[in-house]
Amino acid sequence: MKSVNKYIRKYEEGCVPVRSIEIDKVFTLFLRCCQNPFIFAGELHEPWEMVYIRKGEALITADDKVYHLSSGSLVFHKPMEFHQIYAENPGLEIFVASFKMSGELSYKFKHTVFELLADEVDLFEQLISRCITLNNGYYLDANDWNCKPLWNDSPLEFYTCVHQLETIFCLLLHRSPVTPTLPDTS
Repeated sequence: MKSVNKYIRKYEEGCVPVRSIEIDKVFTLFLRCCQNPFIFAGELHEPWEMVYIRKGEALITADDKVYHLSSGSLVFHKPMEFHQIYAENPGLEIFVASFKMSGELSYKFKHTVFELLADEVDLFEQLISRCITLNNGYYLDANDWNCKPLWNDSPLEFYTCVHQLETIFCLLLHRSPVTPTLPDTS
């Protein structure tokens, strides 16, 4: 009987999962489709920001670094990091999320760029599709970037989007980021 009680106690104690990263608050969540060449003059702000290149190519700055990114790439901007976007050719599509993130491994996203694997691209496409569905079937627009209406209209679906974003981030932590180079202009 003693050995059975030992196992029951261990079961009752349980295990508390460690949240290595957690999105605490979402500020923006949108898809921008650019029909013309695109220049975003830049900004810096307190939340983290993630920019995913869905289609096309862009030069993206992160403080003093400049990255040449193409479809399937994403970059993280840490809080108070000045960032800009420049796309010479029309057709750029970017998915942007800004958020407050915590957790013992959140620092690993500082100065990081990832070229997504096929299954990760699929996860992002599912996420974008969910966000568009949340927005009543319309593409999310950077001119109406506030995500509060999404939260108010469908809190469970909005939570599912945030949870999916956290899941993607956790998957990215299991592999090394890349550092894309600038195109050779000589």
